[in-house]
Amino acid sequence: MKTYEGVFASMRLYCSYREGGKCLKGMKNVGWEDTKLVPIMEMYMNYTKLIKTEVFINIEDDTYCPPETIIKLLETMEEYGNKAFVTGIESSRDSDPDKQVCLGVYWLKWKDDMIVEKCALSPKRYNKVRVHACGHYCFATTKEIWDLGFKDNVLYHEYVMHFAIDVHHTARLNNLGIPVIADFSIRCAHMHPDPKGVIFWRPSKAVPMLDYWIEKYNTWAICIPLKEEIKFE
Repeated sequence: MKTYEGVFASMRLYCSYREGGKCLKGMKNVGWEDTKLVPIMEMYMNYTKLIKTEVFINIEDDTYCPPETIIKLLETMEEYGNKAFVTGIESSRDSDPDKQVCLGVYWLKWKDDMIVEKCALSPKRYNKVRVHACGHYCFATTKEIWDLGFKDNVLYHEYVMHFAIDVHHTARLNNLGIPVIADFSIRCAHMHPDPKGVIFWRPSKAVPMLDYWIEKYNTWAICIPLKEEIKFE
């Protein structure tokens, strides 16, 4: 941050110091209140109280961005008259370096008010794509748009607890007509701590994946690898 002092109108390293999740990988019957998503949601809700500029950029602490990231995000925001949510691309991560992962940009299929299918896009493109939802790892938007995604929005749904808050937040923005734009030329690495050193999960490792609501059995089938992505209209 000292390196960029005076370059940006405002810059903040946000450490919430809230208590983290109480569940560990492999635990069963974990309630929403015990996950890390609760303190993350509370942190998100405080963003616009701390931000001093209308347009802002968010980069999470485990996201490793290419050097042109900030300029590209701002240029795309200008293309849309600062009326958009613009993201780079980044994959999920895991402690197993051989695990298949997916990108945090999605096509969604709805039935009434329920998300019933979610498909992660293929990384095999370098253009800009309007998507249905995305993660919060590396993006630019405005305070007004950010808050709009939380207004009257149910961020936690019992039937789909494995979806993070960002999916519901950005899906709401898309449903309200706010363009959610994924720039596939901003290819971020997702860092994962490991006893032997940091694992850098890059978009090239990702494959299209499907999460599918099986209504008959009242359950989800998740992270199904696909040969090609499925775009829901």
